[in-house]
Amino acid sequence: MSILEQKAFISHIPPFDKLQEPELKTVVDAMDIAYFKKGEYLIRQDTSPDALYIIIKGVVQETRDD
Repeated sequence: MSILEQKAFISHIPPFDKLQEPELKTVVDAMDIAYFKKGEYLIRQDTSPDALYIIIKGVVQETRDD
């Protein structure tokens, strides 16, 4: 996905749709596309996330060890 496609995509998603052009550019410039395999963890229990994940395709499931 090109930067222009990323910008067009994200600019229609709340709360990003409220950003002004310079702010939107900052967000898009910081974005990266990642692919995860089935069963792979995005965030582990009792840890702080280091990123904001926007799921474009697929399913995410929240589970707990207990």
